[in-house]
Amino acid sequence: MLLHWIVGCLVFVAGISALGSLVLSLAPSDTPPQPADLVLQIQNAASGTAESQHVYGGPIQVSRRGGQLSITASKVPTSACVSAGWTLAREGVLAVNGLRPSHISAGILADLCNREGDLASMTWMPKGRG
Repeated sequence: MLLHWIVGCLVFVAGISALGSLVLSLAPSDTPPQPADLVLQIQNAASGTAESQHVYGGPIQVSRRGGQLSITASKVPTSACVSAGWTLAREGVLAVNGLRPSHISAGILADLCNREGDLASMTWMPKGRG
């Protein structure tokens, strides 16, 4: 009798734990997207693993022009544009809101990212991938 009670308690506890884990895994994350997440998505798109939307909800498009691979992320918040742009510019050529600067600095990126308002468009052409 005692053994049945112990087994019953263990099954109950395991069931409650499983239910709690399921609820937590289905709950939306409170962690806002980070610029590094956007960079990873853009880099993955260059490697052939493109998603239709980036972490901020805008579209990602992959294209080839004249043999040059380019990835465009539209509707990127300006704060993420500056941070992600800084990373991407070190690994390829970056155009922001249609403009490609001859050199990159934090100030230039901030100006370019804020040029169109609260959202920016970023086009990245990775080095060595044509």
